[in-house]
Amino acid sequence: MMPGIGIILMHDDDLVTQEDRWSTDQYPFPVHYDVAKGVDIEKFIGEKQKILYLPAILKAAQRLKSAGCQAIVSECGYYAFFQREVSASLKIPTFLSSVVQLPIAQTAVGGNQKVGVVVAKSEHLTDHHLTSMGVKLESNYQVFGLLDNDSSETLSGLWSSTIRGEKLEVDFNEAAEEILAKCKQIIKDNQTLGAIVIDSTGLMPFANQLKDQVDLPILSLDTLLDYAHSITSR
Repeated sequence: MMPGIGIILMHDDDLVTQEDRWSTDQYPFPVHYDVAKGVDIEKFIGEKQKILYLPAILKAAQRLKSAGCQAIVSECGYYAFFQREVSASLKIPTFLSSVVQLPIAQTAVGGNQKVGVVVAKSEHLTDHHLTSMGVKLESNYQVFGLLDNDSSETLSGLWSSTIRGEKLEVDFNEAAEEILAKCKQIIKDNQTLGAIVIDSTGLMPFANQLKDQVDLPILSLDTLLDYAHSITSR
């Protein structure tokens, strides 16, 4: 296997296969995948004893490292809960959330502007997730949950199997319209935002569309993968 970037996936086959979302051909550098077996988004978020899922995440990361990957990235930003543990174990560049880019964005926009962090539900991005990624609490950032005040079944279906059923059956065009409209409204309502970090599995497919429609830097899993590749390629 060619050296490249390893991506840890959630244990959710429908998300893995949807519209070739995780095709190895979509990036201009080698990427390789492994699944944190038994760890899906609903179980992980809902479990108070998250330490129970660390072994599965570590095993997936170790398998990718053993296969020759030079850096490890996670598709699920909530795995940031274990950033310290996984990076210490692997001893290669490890980025378990797009939020790792938040301190860089904060520095880039300066103290008079904020960086918006867009997630599904803001309550799920805890202080522990943030500090694990090197974020200083109560600094120049603001977290926005697209589902905080909205019970949209279209958007909820991007994450919740109880809504979408056993198969991922979501109208991606409709979802894109809702997500882009909500993000643009956030930017309009918060004039001090100087950049946006997208940190949610369900939102990742729409990050590039948002980048094309707003006049702000958009940081996402794709920009994180580009960075991981740039610092490890020879």
